[in-house]
Amino acid sequence: MAPSDQFEKLILDPLQYLGSTDPTLVVILDAMDECDQTYASLLLKLIGKAFGDLPSAVKFFITTRGEPWLQSHYDREPMKSHLEIFSLGDEKKEDVENDIEAFLKAELPELVESLVEDASDWPGEEKRKALAHKSQGLFIFASTAVRIITDFDVRDPDEELDRLLSSDHHSHLDGIYGQILERACPKTINPKVVKLFRDVIGALVVSREPINIHTLASLLCPNGTQLQSFISVVRLKVLNYLQAVLVIPGVNAIEQAANAQPIQFIHTSFVDYLTDATRCESLLLVQLSEQHERLAAACFRAMESLKRNICDLDSSLLNSEVKDLDERIRERIPPALQYACVHIATHVSQSAEGNQDMHSLVVKFAKERLIYWLEGLSLMGRAHQGVTMVTSIEKWFKAPTAELTLVTLNALSTQSITAEPLESDDVTSALLSDLRRFIMEFIEPIATSTPHIYSSALLLMPSETELSRQYGYLADSHIKVIRGCVKEWSRALWTANKHSNGLSCIAISPDGTIIVSGSIDYTLRMWDARTGVAIGGALESHTSTLTCLALSPDGTTIVSGSYDCTLRMWDARTGVAIGEAMEATSLVSCVAISPDGRAIVSGYHDNTLQLWDARTGVAIGEAIKGHTGSVKCVAISPDGTTIVSGSGDDTLQRWDARTGVAIGDAMEGHTDRVTCVAISPDGTTIISGSDDCTLRLWDARTGEAIGGAMEGHKDCVNCIAISPDGTMIVSGSDDNTLQLWDSRTGVVIGKRIKCHTDPVMDAAFSNDGKHIISISSDNETLLWDHINQTVLSDMMLEEVLSSMPRDIFELDEGGWVRHSGDRRIFWVPIDLRADLVFRCNIMTLAAQKLPIFDVSAYVA
Repeated sequence: MAPSDQFEKLILDPLQYLGSTDPTLVVILDAMDECDQTYASLLLKLIGKAFGDLPSAVKFFITTRGEPWLQSHYDREPMKSHLEIFSLGDEKKEDVENDIEAFLKAELPELVESLVEDASDWPGEEKRKALAHKSQGLFIFASTAVRIITDFDVRDPDEELDRLLSSDHHSHLDGIYGQILERACPKTINPKVVKLFRDVIGALVVSREPINIHTLASLLCPNGTQLQSFISVVRLKVLNYLQAVLVIPGVNAIEQAANAQPIQFIHTSFVDYLTDATRCESLLLVQLSEQHERLAAACFRAMESLKRNICDLDSSLLNSEVKDLDERIRERIPPALQYACVHIATHVSQSAEGNQDMHSLVVKFAKERLIYWLEGLSLMGRAHQGVTMVTSIEKWFKAPTAELTLVTLNALSTQSITAEPLESDDVTSALLSDLRRFIMEFIEPIATSTPHIYSSALLLMPSETELSRQYGYLADSHIKVIRGCVKEWSRALWTANKHSNGLSCIAISPDGTIIVSGSIDYTLRMWDARTGVAIGGALESHTSTLTCLALSPDGTTIVSGSYDCTLRMWDARTGVAIGEAMEATSLVSCVAISPDGRAIVSGYHDNTLQLWDARTGVAIGEAIKGHTGSVKCVAISPDGTTIVSGSGDDTLQRWDARTGVAIGDAMEGHTDRVTCVAISPDGTTIISGSDDCTLRLWDARTGEAIGGAMEGHKDCVNCIAISPDGTMIVSGSDDNTLQLWDSRTGVVIGKRIKCHTDPVMDAAFSNDGKHIISISSDNETLLWDHINQTVLSDMMLEEVLSSMPRDIFELDEGGWVRHSGDRRIFWVPIDLRADLVFRCNIMTLAAQKLPIFDVSAYVA
């Protein structure tokens, strides 16, 4: 259920039944700053929108630190007009201390009842006030002090309280944390215990999700040590001494059920203290990269138990059809192994670059466990995250050797050395790169039916890749590609096609992680740029074709324009519309956002442009006039001072972005309408494309043409984009192709890329300049690798006859080839389904480039 639906059904609907005479109901949202930023932002937006629908008796009470991202929500309507902010910093110091003193008076007597003779008013008003004063307005100090005084091994609360009050550390909170660590792990302690402390505390600090003692011990348990014995040691030697700063379920219980609850830090300030060398002087200072290395090594060790078909699944079933799948996962993939599969990439990527031991572990893992790891991710519903995980490991592995920091546990000191250059391992690099492409290419069968990693994906994998050489033997032996096997990866990294009609425009986020597409079906969609997986559903609000898209420089806002004569702003993190539609009197044809994100400029079919305030959606000034034809395209210079527009009057025009006044004369040169325009990253060059089938370069300062027309396309040029480094231009055309150009000379680079079956409507470079995103009216979004010039090899068909019945196989709507209408045999990529031909026990794909499958050995 989507978060918006949960809010409506669990919060909004029940509250509607409150009447005007009912008492006030307060909904408390505590520590909002510690929540996931994406979901917290969405929740605040939903609350803001709901104010008008809620009874007046409903109040929301939100506690948080003053994080800027939260403040931005409080400053924005509709929440702003309904909000009243109270800051503890504005309260009188004595009032806050009185509140803390009241807390201490309520908590301490009951907790020390068994340790002192008269606990009714312990420790007395004077010491209570002194402790409240020492807290300096921090409730976390007071609550931690209470935990220290009443800890399990404290025999004299008075002595412990006096120690706290006499501490003269420069920071009272640091002092109290230092006292906890000194008592738990004094400098005279055995070095082996110090190592155990460091391992446990370090693992808890860097773990990517709350973990219980069983999972923690399973990951850290040394080889040859019994797990239950190790759990007992961790409890007795470490956790028992840290109850003042950790929530440790079942610490005094023997029941195994207690192990199911996670260990958590009571407050994030303790983690901040542990990881700051300028504050933490304890032996237990946590070096983050070192702890990530240790946990990564533990994860690799845990994943050695992965194997093929670990949950013993029937290959004909989807994961969703396996009724007891959750139970099988619990039995065969224990929590520590689940944690390792999901978080190994994070721990590797956060380790020190150039670490030789980690390098060796990655090499071993890549050559022995990659496919089994992917199987584990698929079973846990994490296959879609696989591309991101592999990419982060790949990036770490290829990083240059860095200075290493070694920690000597017995000396408890650090020293830096420069590592010898690591031996290049092209095989491992190729395996990681291939796995990333493998997941992107076959995400549908991998994510929906785990066994089809072996029955479909490995079967269709290009034969001359390193992944095929290393893991191809795992492919299902019942089906064989007897002719026409693809040898290398296609240049198209992924295809997205969830729109119900043709695509019209595209934009990519500044960080390169999200692609936004607009369609003739009136909707927008967001996509994960790494996998091609749709993010959420369609964004619906427009009532006509989408014509243009832009993303703000910080990637948080999408602006869309439509033939319904409106612009709309959307939250790029949640897909929720921001404010009301920005209405015009003509069809919107183009849009751009200023580099500072404060202004929007749009172009219209009535020959005008309009500036808008990006924060309020209010028009700035009057319409900008000057063109004698409809405005087809617009761009803003990198310094935000100049707007450039292209028009149906065959010209371009420069405008002052502050005043809207034309700069110089119209730029003439094209012989048909100007359809697209871009400005180089350094702001010196303007690039334009036209229905005259050419591109042109212009001097951005003078408006003069640079060289002649750039010829190469056979039909109208619909779109252009320039690479982030400014060296290359890509253009898309009605001739269904993309073309690369040298931006300095205007000379074509390579041959035209025949990528779509219909006109290319829009194109963009990824933020790293390595990939091109293109869309077409054939309803496809493609991500292209323009650096790798490999293309699919020609493949031949061979007709093979058989006596088997002709109706034994069929292709269902999901792309699954079924046997006798029942069992799924393998999955066919969407771009090949139309050409699938069944010839008894031979399946062929009817075009000359497509493969033949021998399924005669298949056993139902």
